[in-house]
Amino acid sequence: MPCRPLVSGVLVGSLVVGAASAQVAAPARTYLYDDFHGRFIDPAKWDGVGTLTRDTMEFVREVKDGHLHIAARTYGERWGDVGSIFDIAELDLKNASTISSFGAEVVVRSISSVSCANNSWSSDPEVQLVGGGFFTIGDGSSDTGNIDALVKLQQAGPAPSDGLIARLTVGVVGGSDVGDADLGRVGIGEPVFMFVRWDQANHRFLGGMKRLGVPWATAVIPYGFDDSRAADYTYRGLSVRNNTPNCVATPTVGAAEAEFSQVMVNLPWQP
Repeated sequence: MPCRPLVSGVLVGSLVVGAASAQVAAPARTYLYDDFHGRFIDPAKWDGVGTLTRDTMEFVREVKDGHLHIAARTYGERWGDVGSIFDIAELDLKNASTISSFGAEVVVRSISSVSCANNSWSSDPEVQLVGGGFFTIGDGSSDTGNIDALVKLQQAGPAPSDGLIARLTVGVVGGSDVGDADLGRVGIGEPVFMFVRWDQANHRFLGGMKRLGVPWATAVIPYGFDDSRAADYTYRGLSVRNNTPNCVATPTVGAAEAEFSQVMVNLPWQP
């Protein structure tokens, strides 16, 4: 994609990062973490993580044509109509505890699912920019009580023409969601820039999405917790996640394929 002149001088492919309405001030530098223009994933910048099962039939994590390409396809078990098969194909940024905000350009190339009429679980593949363990309200002995925040893209409906819904979600590991905010609709194959930020000084999380030619969509989720204690496990990552229900009668599946590029960290994004 061609680059275009931007208000703040920060280039992210053809999208705008840091327009005047979306950050405190124009930064002195681009804060670019990785543009994936090497031949391979850089081990000095990334950790490969994930939870793959025997039902994860396809899995891809590679640098391809200047993008990080991640894909996974997962089938449900056929022994019963309870439970689900959960897997993650993810790449995590190094030195996560030093990263209060990060964003990336995302293109969802495909996403599909088949659920089970007799299982209460829904097949819900997602593409995520996920930040985990910003702080903890637990005892610090495990990740229970860690506060996670993420921006994600989910199916808006069963047909590809239904597109995707972008959301900011904040939750407590082992507990309930703190908040969830809709950032708008996105088309399959449409490039968008998304970010998530922990604004500790104001006890809140921020999330945003920028589509080409469309104003920023942003959301704020405040919290009332003590945020002074470091989390047991801290991570910041790019991922594709499937949660596919088990089903006797129907072969169920969750599948998603996405490309990530222009990863940026510690920009002072603010609605």
